[in-house]
Amino acid sequence: MAPPPDGPRGRPPGEPGRPAGRRPTFEEKVASDVKYCRQRFELLQQRYKRRQELLGQLEASKEEKAAKYASQYAAELEGQAVGQGGGKQQERQKQQQQQQGAG
Repeated sequence: MAPPPDGPRGRPPGEPGRPAGRRPTFEEKVASDVKYCRQRFELLQQRYKRRQELLGQLEASKEEKAAKYASQYAAELEGQAVGQGGGKQQERQKQQQQQQGAG
């Protein structure tokens, strides 16, 4: 009986590429693994850079908010020193005492 004209998967035996049914060689497997690892590493580097950018933005916004609240608090203290805004401070103290009494 003569062998079929095509390979087991319908491809002519002399066609370029990996012949049908053949396992990849060690070198081919290593090359594909290295390619995958490089792609994965690039993706992880991109994610890391993006996270660092976002963390930097978050830190900057935290510092801006802290400076804003510090200036507001300083203004309240100055107002309290000259007799203004004392009512707010007393209200806060009452609230703190109520929370401590409840806790």
